[in-house]
Amino acid sequence: MDSLPPRECRPFDPGYIIPMANDRACGIIFGLPVRGILPVFIHYLLCVWRNRGLKNRIRLALLLLKKAVR
Repeated sequence: MDSLPPRECRPFDPGYIIPMANDRACGIIFGLPVRGILPVFIHYLLCVWRNRGLKNRIRLALLLLKKAVR
């Protein structure tokens, strides 16, 4: 059986976000440094998106919205 040559691995890293206290965060997204409330919002969106199941996603989104209204 002939085998194919291995393909080159090209990992994709969009960046990172470090959530901190007082609804602030910092990090690098697509090579751009970000800090303040925008990375916090992106962090919460990613938490909801990566959660399993529609029911869990809705529950988490409502919980985060409730926190944001306070």
